[in-house]
Parts: sequence; structure tokens; C-alpha cells
Amino acid sequence: AAVAAVLVAGLGAGGVALYLAQDDARPTGTPTFAAADATATARPTTAAPSTPPTAPPTTRAVIPPDPVVAVAAGVDHPATVEARTVLREYVTGINESRYADAFAYFSPDSDSYQGGLDAWAYDHSTTIIDSPEIVGVRNTGPDSLEVDLRFTSFQAEEFGPDGQTCTEWELAYDMVGPGPDWLIRKARPLVPPQPC
Repeated sequence: AAVAAVLVAGLGAGGVALYLAQDDARPTGTPTFAAADATATARPTTAAPSTPPTAPPTTRAVIPPDPVVAVAAGVDHPATVEARTVLREYVTGINESRYADAFAYFSPDSDSYQGGLDAWAYDHSTTIIDSPEIVGVRNTGPDSLEVDLRFTSFQAEEFGPDGQTCTEWELAYDMVGPGPDWLIRKARPLVPPQPC
């Protein structure tokens, strides 16, 4: 009967196996691994890589933190940072009563833009936006995006939906480009606004 000796050495996630076969003429007992054994049949071995394999590069955007507009985990569209910049400036303009600055982020074909700065500023004159967070970004065309933003607004009763002074929103902002100079065309509710 042929005697086979197997030595297995584990290296990290990989492994190396060395197989030696011996003929029937060898005495039984503890096998030896002498290179002089002319009857041993060499079998190829596979060595473990000296360095661990690296993951292929990804196209996910690196989203640095922002003190005004947060980005939810898992949102990694390549235009997320550009869209966030627009929304940050828009929100900050409203919160700081710099309505012309916020209004500058509307596209000329938007209903808000066509209604004029004065009417839009009046409608937002008591609004404060709190805790805005981007929860989704997707392409809607070659030069357009939809950005989902969740936030809370505080406003005078006469400006809130159904007289609300505190409202939870989740809006999809339709943005037109090309980037990085995205402009807001419109916003639509993803869910009905809820009172806080």
C-alpha cells in the first residue's frame, strides 16, 4: 500500500498544501521528506500570495461631513457633494433671511423663479429649516438629478401647511445642471408634510 504524507500549513486566508507520494518499497513508519528519494513524484504546489488581494476601485463618492446638511449613510452618488452645496446655500439663505441668495439657486424655468423673488421671500419670511439630511440622490437625465431631503421647518401659523408651526418634510428636489452648478427646478413631497 502506498503511504502518503500531507503537510498543511495555513497562511492567513489562504493555505499551502504539500503532497508527497511514496512507492511500496519504502518501509512503513514515520515518513521522511528527504529530497534524495528518487521515487517521489513531485506535484505542483500553489503558494499563498505575499500580500493580500486589494479590492477593485469603486466609483462611490467620498462624502465629507457638513455642519448644515447631513448625508444619510449609503448615499454615495457622485454628484451628492455638489447637490449638498446647493441645498446648504439655499437653506442657509432662508435661515439667515438672505432671500435673494437662496432664490439665486432656482432655475429660470421653475415656478418659484417665475413667481418672483418678492412673493417667494414673503412666503419664507418666517421659515427656519432645521436638521436637513439628504436621504437619496439619483440621475433623472443626462443633466438632471433628483435629491431627496428630509428636514423640519418652523414657521408662522399662516405659512405652515394646515396652520402648522412645526412641520416634518421629505421633499424630492428636481435639479438641473450640468453640475457642479445645479439649480433647483422644483420640489415635490415624497410623503405628505406632517406636524411635529
